[in-house]
Amino acid sequence: MDKSVTLWEKIKALLIKLKEYFLTPRFLICFLLAWLITNGWSYIGAFLGRLLHIEWLTNISLAWLAMLWLPFTPEKIITFMIAMVFSRLFFPKDEKTFNMLAELKKKAAIKKKPQQ
Repeated sequence: MDKSVTLWEKIKALLIKLKEYFLTPRFLICFLLAWLITNGWSYIGAFLGRLLHIEWLTNISLAWLAMLWLPFTPEKIITFMIAMVFSRLFFPKDEKTFNMLAELKKKAAIKKKPQQ
């Protein structure tokens, strides 16, 4: 019986580690703030624009929302990057989380082949 770790087990372990980072209350606060910066304002603007009959606010908000729903929009990547920056800014003493991310980064790094 082969005792080597299968690809599925490696992916499962990675997902558990990522869940430990992304589903903490600290990160969720940072993600909410980042989401408000990238998307949330447009949902709020579309609602308030319709409610208060502010046509320009409604139009700008809906145009941004239409762009967000296009395929291949990198909005979530940008939102996560902003949230990670906020996490560093707002919670700089959360060493456990940052050490875990550094460990994951080392594991994900592609080793370069030596030049011949």
